[in-house]
Amino acid sequence: MPLKDTPLFFDYNATAPLHPEAKQALLDVLDDCGNAASPHVFGRHMRQKLEEARQTLAQTLGASFPDEIVFNSGGTEGNNTVLKTFENQGAAILVSAVEHACVRTICKKAQQIPVDQNGIVDLHWLEETLSQCDQSRPILVSVMLVNNETGVIQPLQEIITIAKKYNAYVHSDAVQALGRIPVTLDLYPVDYMTFSGHKIGGCTGFGALYVKAKAPYTSLILGGGQEKEKRSGTSNTFGAVAFGAALKAAQEQSWSSVERLRNNLEKSLLDFCPTAMIWAQKSPRVANTLSIRMPGVPNMTQLMAFDIEGIAVSAGSACSSGKVSPSPVLTAMRVVPTQALETIRVSMGPTTTQKDINRFFNAWKSIYDRAKKTAEPLPSALNLPPKKRA
Repeated sequence: MPLKDTPLFFDYNATAPLHPEAKQALLDVLDDCGNAASPHVFGRHMRQKLEEARQTLAQTLGASFPDEIVFNSGGTEGNNTVLKTFENQGAAILVSAVEHACVRTICKKAQQIPVDQNGIVDLHWLEETLSQCDQSRPILVSVMLVNNETGVIQPLQEIITIAKKYNAYVHSDAVQALGRIPVTLDLYPVDYMTFSGHKIGGCTGFGALYVKAKAPYTSLILGGGQEKEKRSGTSNTFGAVAFGAALKAAQEQSWSSVERLRNNLEKSLLDFCPTAMIWAQKSPRVANTLSIRMPGVPNMTQLMAFDIEGIAVSAGSACSSGKVSPSPVLTAMRVVPTQALETIRVSMGPTTTQKDINRFFNAWKSIYDRAKKTAEPLPSALNLPPKKRA
């Protein structure tokens, strides 16, 4: 079926389009040759580009030293590195129940910090548990700053204050926060913080990890030690250049208009369908994200119906959106499984317009109305014809 309009991308939390400034920065260096570890003029040129990107992130965060920034392949590697560092030391590890799978599932003995129905971590539980931890062992508390499915902003400052009372190290996955809310070490004096280039308009396969000076650290990838002896492998200079340019551009972006559009969309949806549910609506959230339940319509059915309309949305984290099971994030928020399986994530970008919102709203209404009419079944993962082999 041909698309009625230009495809509409409402899946920014999965990946952001390459920012024009990042694209231009890439084009400016793609013809350059040289390994950033080489001492000759070509290598030195690439090393300069790499270090400029490192300096950009260090200055944005307010890091004490640029060397506290370790470039890597993205959020999963950064999170794994921190968690494995502490697991290998036999540490007590506490992670929130709404973390990305690359944090939540990496350490089998980690304790999960519960959240309330609004997706906010239980600070009382955290303090009670920390007070009972063996202080002779290292302790790590890992809580994401912004949730990738609901957009909830965690009270990280309070979490840090509690953790430091018990000499615990603090790690925060800030992949969904950078470029959307202020992220500095003055605001959030953590020991570790994870970032991913493609979430802010850089390239996939590139990320960064902030590691506070003298904080425990064990390299996940061994070899030549190209990243200040903290990570091995040939430096991804092109990825760093795009990341640096995207980060600079992100500092200039305003999300206030997107927040107004999101809030108005939520109101319109609830006015049209009062039994719809928007999860974590009462919590502090980033401006671009809403998690909404369409009553009686499975989320996989919704995804296909929206796709036919030329609108890209998701059922949750892109890393697990193909799995037909309730979201662990919504489950942790005590959303019943049937309702969780009727929920999609909508995540907008800084260029989203009122026209885009109107198009999504009209599509949502149409899909919901059609679902209530048994005479016109929607596409379903269960009734699609099998694909023919090529």
